[in-house]
Amino acid sequence: MLKNDIRRAIFSKPFLFALLLLVLATLYQSFATISSDDMQRVLKHGDFNAIGTLNRYLFAFSASVSGNFRVSFISFMIPLIIALPCGNLFLEEVRTGYIKNALHRTGKFKYVFSKLLAAGLAGIVLMGTAMLLVLGICFLIDPAASPHLFQFEMDQFPFQQLYDRSMTQYALAFSGNALLYGFVYSILTLGFSSLWNNKYFAYVTPFILQHLVGSILYGNGITPGFAPAYEIGYLQQPYTYASLVREDMVLLAVGIILFTALFMYRRQRYV
Repeated sequence: MLKNDIRRAIFSKPFLFALLLLVLATLYQSFATISSDDMQRVLKHGDFNAIGTLNRYLFAFSASVSGNFRVSFISFMIPLIIALPCGNLFLEEVRTGYIKNALHRTGKFKYVFSKLLAAGLAGIVLMGTAMLLVLGICFLIDPAASPHLFQFEMDQFPFQQLYDRSMTQYALAFSGNALLYGFVYSILTLGFSSLWNNKYFAYVTPFILQHLVGSILYGNGITPGFAPAYEIGYLQQPYTYASLVREDMVLLAVGIILFTALFMYRRQRYV
């Protein structure tokens, strides 16, 4: 059951479309950030000879909170893209009646676990594959080492010490956070698909939730999961890695509880 769910989530047209869209969107984000007026002033003031592979890669997956849509584009796109492989994963089985056969073979608890794990893994694989592709493209464009372009303006934000010590370690931590984001938001999408019984509502609800949480907690429309270190000074209040993980765990719990509770409540309809 689990292998079949993972195969349906990952080896599917929605997944491939989401992967293509994510790579294109992040590359656009990187080029838009580098060509922005703020970045050009930083490069000119610092007299940097090269931007470097890791800086270009981090720009690709970083959401600026400076108010310029061109350099915060990815914050709007990522929750929508992450939702694509999993928004219809459960609903398609309900629509076709396949869920009846699946439940007879596996039982309700294994069925729920399989769907949740397959959705989470699809998010991780989507983010991980896109990051590797973008990193490779950034290396081909600019294989130089990445200088520290920015000085932090606050004492509390995730990975500060890593950034000061090593760009490579910072990029690895940043990438790990992105993988966690993919895992959480894929499961959240699955939960909302069960709530709404509509894949399109499932696609947009995590997007709305992300920006609602960002507005309430951080005074802007972007949660800090994809706010790059050099833009943290624009946030109205500092945040730590613990607060970042705590926020992810709350959203993960929402997704798991939604899907599990609604499935158990409605299971008699499916058999």
